[in-house]
Amino acid sequence: MDEPAIFETVEEEAVEFIKSTCALWSLAISYVYRDGKDRNSLWPPRVLSSLAALPRLHKLECQKLSAICLQDLPVGSFPALKELSTGYTGSTAVLASLLPGLSVLKLTLSESFKEGLGRIANLSALTYLDISFHEDSILSGHDLIALANGCPHLKTVTLPSTHVLMMEDPCPRGKDIDDTTIEAFASALPNLTTLTIGLENRSALTHCAILSLARHCPNLGYFHITADVFVPDLIEGLKEIGDAPLNSMTFMRFYLPEDIEHTYEDITVLAEQLVRKLAPGLLEFQIINGSESDEEFWQLADGLCVP
Repeated sequence: MDEPAIFETVEEEAVEFIKSTCALWSLAISYVYRDGKDRNSLWPPRVLSSLAALPRLHKLECQKLSAICLQDLPVGSFPALKELSTGYTGSTAVLASLLPGLSVLKLTLSESFKEGLGRIANLSALTYLDISFHEDSILSGHDLIALANGCPHLKTVTLPSTHVLMMEDPCPRGKDIDDTTIEAFASALPNLTTLTIGLENRSALTHCAILSLARHCPNLGYFHITADVFVPDLIEGLKEIGDAPLNSMTFMRFYLPEDIEHTYEDITVLAEQLVRKLAPGLLEFQIINGSESDEEFWQLADGLCVP
């Protein structure tokens, strides 16, 4: 369809379309205009109300929702919704009360996030959580642990999204997050398969966080982390856990603090131990930032990965 000047110009058509498609199961709308800009407009209330009344709508991908618009919807809205991917503004508390059956939640926050994950931990059916944070956002250790305890079926957790780390976009500021936080988080999520955790302070976590994940999350296969990882200590800790403690791991990326000065001996031996014995299924490995030793270890380990 031709792009509208603003969403409101097609509001009547949108409402009529939605009302005529009671069997609609999935809807994805993301306007990107010809000038390449994403206007990120909020959905008009009438359009949102019409969508909320659909009895079978299972999956919704849209540009932007707000807590204010959602809290005005009646109880019982979106009765079948399981997957939501959207830009978002306002408190996340309304999501848990309005959409208790969500299993997949992907949010791109359009304002600083300081209230914490809060009631998201009440979405007990969640299996997938992906949040991209606005700059100056805060992520607390208390919220991480509450999330793990409240959503025990989680398999994928990306805080923030992987592409955010790769593009060096803003990461949240960690509050009271350290290696013991990750120990409690990992022990509550034994089914975890994918984890991205990025903090503004890349020294908040160390290799001990990775050891906790190796002990408690045997199915973990895809992993990004900001941490001060000293490779010899990581290797020794993994060896103490047992044979192939990262047996399911296929992809690992470490984002180290800038200007770190690690120096390793026997780098070839360390790389062979990681790939041949500790993570034999590894397909890709990378270290971002770090020292010359880190970069040499990265190149050797990645070269040994399963083709």
